[in-house]
Amino acid sequence: MDKCPLCFASYKKPKLLPCLDTVCFTCLDDHVINKGRDTGSFPCPVCNLEIELPEGGITKFDDNLYIKGRQALGKVEPASKACEVCEEKQEAIERCIDCEQNFCGACSKSHLRLNIAKNHTLVKINSPDGKHYLISTGYCDKHKNEELTFYCRTCQVPICMRCRLTIHEDHTTGDLVDFATRTRNDLRLSLGENKGYQYHMLNEIEELRTYRDRLTEKKNKTKRSILQQKQLFHNTVDSICEGLLNQLERDVNYEHERIEQDKEILEQNMLTLSSKITTATDMVDYGSDIDIVRSRHTILGSLELAKKDVPKSITGIKLNVEFASQKQADTSLKYLIGRLSTDIIPPSYINVREVYTFRVENTSDVINAICASPDGNCWVVCGWKSDIYLYDRYGKKLKEKQVGRDVDCLTIDSDGNSYVSCREEHAVKRFDRNFRRRMATLNIEYPRGIATTNDNKLVICVNNTTTYFDYESTHQNKVFKLGPDGDESKELKNPSLSFMYPIRVAVNITDELCVSDNLKHAVMFLRPNGELKSTYTGRQQKNEIALVKSPSRVSMKTAKTSTSTPRPGAVSFKLPESRKDQDGPLDGTPKSILDGSRTPVNSAKTIEVSDKALAPINISYESTFDSSITIASSLKKLESPEKQRPAYMKALTGMTGAMDVASVTEIDYENEFIPSMPEFDPRGITCDSYGHVIVADYSSNMIHLLDRHGRFLMYLLTEEDGIFGPTSVAVDKAGYLWVGGGDATVKIYKYIDVDETK
Repeated sequence: MDKCPLCFASYKKPKLLPCLDTVCFTCLDDHVINKGRDTGSFPCPVCNLEIELPEGGITKFDDNLYIKGRQALGKVEPASKACEVCEEKQEAIERCIDCEQNFCGACSKSHLRLNIAKNHTLVKINSPDGKHYLISTGYCDKHKNEELTFYCRTCQVPICMRCRLTIHEDHTTGDLVDFATRTRNDLRLSLGENKGYQYHMLNEIEELRTYRDRLTEKKNKTKRSILQQKQLFHNTVDSICEGLLNQLERDVNYEHERIEQDKEILEQNMLTLSSKITTATDMVDYGSDIDIVRSRHTILGSLELAKKDVPKSITGIKLNVEFASQKQADTSLKYLIGRLSTDIIPPSYINVREVYTFRVENTSDVINAICASPDGNCWVVCGWKSDIYLYDRYGKKLKEKQVGRDVDCLTIDSDGNSYVSCREEHAVKRFDRNFRRRMATLNIEYPRGIATTNDNKLVICVNNTTTYFDYESTHQNKVFKLGPDGDESKELKNPSLSFMYPIRVAVNITDELCVSDNLKHAVMFLRPNGELKSTYTGRQQKNEIALVKSPSRVSMKTAKTSTSTPRPGAVSFKLPESRKDQDGPLDGTPKSILDGSRTPVNSAKTIEVSDKALAPINISYESTFDSSITIASSLKKLESPEKQRPAYMKALTGMTGAMDVASVTEIDYENEFIPSMPEFDPRGITCDSYGHVIVADYSSNMIHLLDRHGRFLMYLLTEEDGIFGPTSVAVDKAGYLWVGGGDATVKIYKYIDVDETK
């Protein structure tokens, strides 16, 4: 614990920051020079909290006397614990941190009375309980020699006796020691709660370590399976090729033997025929007339018989030798080897249940923003008008406020202050918890989405145009982070940041920003310093030539929590009639979605999920190769082209040699059953207390659930759940999800089973 978190060495001049983090003086000086000396503030190098730089620089930060006390005691030699001041050399019981000297009881009291040592701090060397207590004396700023011995409850400051009798005469005061004792007890209660959180964090760290080890173990196991499959395929391919070579050798050798036999027969017949022809020729050419006449029938009969013994064609039947390689063999082989799945497992505590549905009265506009209030209800912004409405989760309107000409977005910070963005007024307005006007941030081109960080900084999406339909490539749309009063403007600058039209922004529990960029069709995850962490562009479908059918492939309804790739073909995706209506009061009327004003929902919809997983990533390897196929079966000939078997089946037959379709893993073309999905269309975005990121996908009629790193977990809600054109989302204090869409409709869901998270 006594190591600097920056240089990892023992503290040298440890400085205690207001956030209770401690760093070396030199390390802090270097950090401030790099991060914020010119701006008057800097982020804490440990927790990243923004800290004001005091007048006089970092030297004005208090020293961490507790660390210095432990360091001072570490320098005390066990054999020399005598007082270093008095002549009696009595046993030292305290050591001065500043003077680095040991004192007995009497000398320590005298030491603190000296003007030069009034602000020194002593540390107990040997206390009965083994703890090292600090001893210091405070003096009044007004009465320099008066010790602070009382505490003014009215002003909440320590005071001296003279101040108590004069300036604080009519105030409620008490003994400083008594108040310090009560303060210690109160702080111990708070520390107990924080230690509980610390214990919880230690459990989480241990769980992450266990998960990491199990993930590594599963990776190695999967790697071994793949290598075994690789060896199996090597052996099988070698066997198949060896069989083909043997067959080639056998068939060609047999044909060679047949050729020699036919050649010998032909040669013998040719010799016989040649002999007969020679004799007949001699008789015809040189015989006498009477001999020719007498032998005529004998010669003709012999020649005719010789012709009958000779086959007309002995070379017409030939062996054709060819090797036809499969053009899609590499693709088919890929899926025959197996399918590797590294899907994120959705949390087991997700249990979606619709609680209530209601409409904002007397309007049919779009719910362009929803903001949770500190009391557990939600403010609803509808149709870019001047009014905002406070509703409870049962659709009861509690309040109505007029806050601007065309309210686009609303957010509330941890102190209860509200901020409203108005495009036409080029302003972000600030109100107190009672919606009394406090401040207006003017000269902002077109402010859209707004949010507040955990330290109450204001984040604003600033665009060059009112809507994204007027976007041009020359526009420089940005995201700004401002102080709570609109000062300290800080643009999030990073070469990797290229916003097109940032329409909404949310702040996660880690103070990371989640920016919904409508034209870029992406959600950008930014670290507190503005560095791009990751980008989510929607759940991408695989576009492969062939995909092995998994037995667990299911419809879109159950695919929400399945680890296999969802089949959106089971859902009818509908584009709204007028997309433009969802970004402002333009021409056209939004499509009506729900009739009636308030509709209670009694039926619960539960998404079935697997048991709670120890790891959020599931690694599985499924072998699809049938090793039982024999070499003999793999040598069967291909079917005739007339049957027009699909190319991928021909490739499979070539790889496995199996004619029986049942013995070959079934394969489908991905594009045979996956239709073209609407492009990811992120609108409203929010984060819950678990770090989940919830995104409204307007065109696909979906609500996406992501983890805090921007990884897809599941489709939380789809069109099958009655979601059409969602434009805004929010999670209230009790953990209920509010979803706003067209036709002034708001749907409320309970989506986390609290018991499962314990």
